[in-house]
Amino acid sequence: MIDLYIAKILDACTPCTGEKRTEVAESINELYAMFDLSVPLIVWCDGPLQYTVLPSILHWAAHERSGIDKVSFLRNLFKPPAKKTSRSHLSVFFQLEKLPPIISSPVNATDLQLDAFLDKAELLFSTQIPRMGESLNARLMQRVQRSLSTRLCDHLQGSSNEKFRNDTDIILRRRLAPFFSRLRNISDALVLNHPLQRKLFRVENDMCPATEAGIDSKIVPRMILGQSWGAWDVFFLSTYDYARSIDLVQYSQSEDKELTLWMKLLAGGLAYLFVENVCFVFSYPEKLALDQGLQNHSETGPSIIFADGVKVFSWHGMVVPEIVIMEPAKLRPASIDDEPNIEIRRIMIERYGWEKYLRNSKAKLIHQDEFGKLYQKLVPGDEPIVAVEVVNSTAEPDGKFKRYMLRVPPNITTAKLAVAWTFGLSEGLYLPDVES
Repeated sequence: MIDLYIAKILDACTPCTGEKRTEVAESINELYAMFDLSVPLIVWCDGPLQYTVLPSILHWAAHERSGIDKVSFLRNLFKPPAKKTSRSHLSVFFQLEKLPPIISSPVNATDLQLDAFLDKAELLFSTQIPRMGESLNARLMQRVQRSLSTRLCDHLQGSSNEKFRNDTDIILRRRLAPFFSRLRNISDALVLNHPLQRKLFRVENDMCPATEAGIDSKIVPRMILGQSWGAWDVFFLSTYDYARSIDLVQYSQSEDKELTLWMKLLAGGLAYLFVENVCFVFSYPEKLALDQGLQNHSETGPSIIFADGVKVFSWHGMVVPEIVIMEPAKLRPASIDDEPNIEIRRIMIERYGWEKYLRNSKAKLIHQDEFGKLYQKLVPGDEPIVAVEVVNSTAEPDGKFKRYMLRVPPNITTAKLAVAWTFGLSEGLYLPDVES
């Protein structure tokens, strides 16, 4: 039953649109009401870039005090890249239309419109860098992890229930925690490598908000994700939700209501940045392809597609360049050897074909005898690839004899031992009378 429950959790991790968005908005408003806060402006973010850049711009606009010309800085920031404007870059501009007062076109906004935007930013943001939303998030942490969790845990007392809770918690943490953590790490990497983020938080930029605030520019995106209330923080409540779903326990009306609220938020977005007057919601991707181990994986296309157009290509949890998935035949031994990441290099070799890689990378012949030829390819930072080339003793219809490459452990040093190993034999026991 727990497998069905996990599948239900993952199936709910979809973009927040339509009725689902209405439900999530109601849950957010209800959450703010718990802390006697007014209904917030909800900003729905279609990807990691929007989720980190928008709060950063607003927060900077509200608190920058160096005396620089903010309007000029914003105009320069909103200027599209000279070479190519990506959809994800423009999506940040379009999102500003959702922040009152509306800027019909951020790229061509007038000074008056930008001034109005700056005034609104000051009204919306009352916290200080780098404590964006920290006080509210700390209160949420207190309520959920110490208050709600403790109260729900009290319902699972007794030896049998405690065993259930511990066993279920272990299973859910093993299955769900890596899934949500990977999405967070992928989002983090996407933002750090994006030109707009580098433009906003470039250290050498004299008007850089991060530099002005005395912050290392590399931590700004991580700071926002770190101050966020993400699925990685809430999923542990699924243990209590699962107990409720199988009628093992019955919570009080208030406990049941609050647990339901958090489970709706878990299904509604990957992360939330709760600030006193604004709530930023980081929507789940439009496409999320997984392997059986719940790792991001697709052999035929992107494993992740965010609504803002950003695509991620993955192979069993490892993010790889697009060419590795879409055009592996175009890989070249030189580019494979130049890849500094060992895991990505192994995937590149797998996709290119290790036999093809050996033949085209001029592997070294280290031994040969009547049983075959033994080749070795040294791989920087990794164990060498060793394979034995053998000839099929039966001729093909055209009279030619087909050659095969059989990969063997890297410690094998003779062709005979390599062939013997493929039969599960030692070199001494391998005495073939007839070769097939």
